Amino acid sequence: MLALERGGSCRGVVYRIAEAQMAEELMLLWRREMVTGAYCPRWVKAATPKGPVYAIAFTMNAAHHRYAGRLPEAQVAAVIARAEGPLGRCCNYLFSTVQHLRELGIRDRHLDRLAHQVAALQMGGVIEGEEPPAA
Repeated sequence: MLALERGGSCRGVVYRIAEAQMAEELMLLWRREMVTGAYCPRWVKAATPKGPVYAIAFTMNAAHHRYAGRLPEAQVAAVIARAEGPLGRCCNYLFSTVQHLRELGIRDRHLDRLAHQVAALQMGGVIEGEEPPAA
């Protein structure tokens, strides 16, 4: 999974929920994002073209057993290239995230570089900092 860490910032999209649908939509969102306890919901101030608004962001729970901490980028790419779970392949989630950000006109150099490294690994390449696969 990809997650925000507390104290950082990112560019993205803020969704406004109509008041009449708020309870239902928040329950669906909560069930999807909070199922494993890997996230901590936080109120954040988001900058928008119409001015700042408060929004809920789901940041990584550093106390969660799935939290790996800060790993070298090569190691992160190697894990993402191979990781798969009940909801699919981690690389597909990364590639989809990068594509959707591009469609919104948002370029994230770190995610772009990571996606490039993951794709290279999947094509049999080696990225800096990783040993080549055994023959």
